[in-house]
Amino acid sequence: MNNQTYIYKIIHPDTKTIMYIGKSKIKGNWSRIDQHIHIALYQKRKTRFYDWLRNKLKKYNKKKIKDCFIIIRDDLSEVEACTLEKSLIRKYKRIEQGGTLLNHMVGGNGGAMDLNSRKKSSKSKTGKKHKLNCNCPFCRDKFGEKNSFFGKKHTDKAKIKMRKPRPSVQGKNHYRARCVILYDKKFNKIKEWSCIKDAVQETKYTKSSIIHKCKRKKKSRDGINWRYKDDR
Repeated sequence: MNNQTYIYKIIHPDTKTIMYIGKSKIKGNWSRIDQHIHIALYQKRKTRFYDWLRNKLKKYNKKKIKDCFIIIRDDLSEVEACTLEKSLIRKYKRIEQGGTLLNHMVGGNGGAMDLNSRKKSSKSKTGKKHKLNCNCPFCRDKFGEKNSFFGKKHTDKAKIKMRKPRPSVQGKNHYRARCVILYDKKFNKIKEWSCIKDAVQETKYTKSSIIHKCKRKKKSRDGINWRYKDDR
């Protein structure tokens, strides 16, 4: 059995209270706290722990945050680490239980949710059905006599119109279509198109490259320049 798992805690930089308890196998130059910092800053995961960590990273440098990472016990098997993590989370308690821990899960299975957390998560994803007697702003304005369509019915003509698929407006007929002009290296006009779609079909350039060059986000390497006609 490989005893490579360890239990760690992350404490508050000022008050030194335990804010998070976890388990990991990541060792070496890239530690678990480096992974936490990367997730908070670049992946921008939205949980109460990562929200707290992002706020602290704005106030303190990374070195001080890394000093808050403390290994409690090392050289544990996976089963021992799961058991210890669960017991420590029960001991120090999460925020909703009156404790200080920012752990979203009960621990023990690598971040697996307990039954109650899983039910709450599924409800938040599927959403809740509004009742007529609900007092929220949505129900007050959209249900009953306050609804603008209350007591009315769609006509047969309107029903037939709603059933028909809407035609997709593309190309020069689209309301956001803009004329583009192709210039040479000395900005002599070569050709003009009424929309980017037509220019893509006639040239070797992609839609994204034309847009980037029109917005001056990408420099031209072949001496060809693109500009919007209404661009000054």
